[in-house]
Amino acid sequence: MQSRIQSRYAELDHEHYKRCELDHSDSAREGCTVSTVTVTCEPVHWKYALQVAVEEARRLQQCGLMPGELSRFKLAMMRDSEQLAQQAGFVPSLENLDFVMEHDALGHVVMDQVAGHHALVRLDDVISLECVNEVARELLGFFAEYGKAAAERDPLGGITTAIVACVPATTTDNDGVEVPFHIEEQEVIEVLSADYGEVQALEDIFVPDELLSDAELDALTEQRRPTIVSSSVDEATGVPPACAVQRHPRELPRDQQRARQRLPAAGGAGGAHSRASGSGPGGHRRRRRGLPHSTGGGLRGAVEP
Repeated sequence: MQSRIQSRYAELDHEHYKRCELDHSDSAREGCTVSTVTVTCEPVHWKYALQVAVEEARRLQQCGLMPGELSRFKLAMMRDSEQLAQQAGFVPSLENLDFVMEHDALGHVVMDQVAGHHALVRLDDVISLECVNEVARELLGFFAEYGKAAAERDPLGGITTAIVACVPATTTDNDGVEVPFHIEEQEVIEVLSADYGEVQALEDIFVPDELLSDAELDALTEQRRPTIVSSSVDEATGVPPACAVQRHPRELPRDQQRARQRLPAAGGAGGAHSRASGSGPGGHRRRRRGLPHSTGGGLRGAVEP
């Protein structure tokens, strides 16, 4: 739900909508499972922000995730788990001790980060769309079905036990004038229980792992056969001045199993800038992050104008 709201609304209506978070806590402190939806927004637009959260919660609770969404979320979860396992030797001992004591007190199986990652990998095929959507019905029922009669509610969903509003004493209206601000209980109830029309599922968007396969890329390369027609070398730097490229690999000790490689290259807007560093107009920088001393596949690239 957080990912959907952020991608669909945050950039378009950033002045109205700030953040929506769904927290599901089953720690020993609560003694029970507690689900919380937190909506953060500008005070004057609180009704719109709360309506956005309600609409998306209803969509997810009734229609569930799309297959493409589940694939992307599982991939992101596996990557986070793998990175946590790679950092296992750098977790403070006090945090490990608290982790072991809490799980042992609750009777849970205690596993370190590496063993937990291996267990998650084995569960990858078990996490199905049907199971995830069933959990969504259970977790979001208290929020998505607020105000419905008991006979109309999903039997899997819970009920709302508390609504907390943290508001300022004054705010600024659309004209920039400071005015008193307050929220009435009935106003919140009306927004949460209002009918916002028929809920429609999102369009499932397929995101390929690659835009061109290796075979297609080789075929295009063979067809066009790129060659260097002419070149010159700068005596001071020893590299061609028109397309000077420098390589600056650097390990990141605070980001375990990661490194950074910086490739500055001149170019861009018709050679508007002649510096070979790639900074300023007419240049761009290509940075790649991956395993240390590695430039193989699976790296993340970012182009900075």
